[in-house]
Amino acid sequence: MDAPSPIHSTAGHPLVYGHRGASAYARDNTVESIALAVEQGADGVEIDVRATRDGHLILHHDDREPGFEPLGQLDFVQVRRDLPFIPTEKTGFEKDL
Repeated sequence: MDAPSPIHSTAGHPLVYGHRGASAYARDNTVESIALAVEQGADGVEIDVRATRDGHLILHHDDREPGFEPLGQLDFVQVRRDLPFIPTEKTGFEKDL
């Protein structure tokens, strides 16, 4: 038997990935967007992981949020205080998925 192609499941149907979660329906790279993509039947989710200046992991597509310094130049405390919608390792996003 031939191995499935990288874009098809073992059942033969195309794999469906949520780009930044279900970003057409919820703010991208959020727990809500990722959970919705799974609920809608996505086979996987593409996310963007970045690090704050002090090395904490966050989910965000761009390297900055409008009106702020680049995210890699912000400390974790600044992200939690000023950008609470950005999931971080300290919000336990991995437990919510």
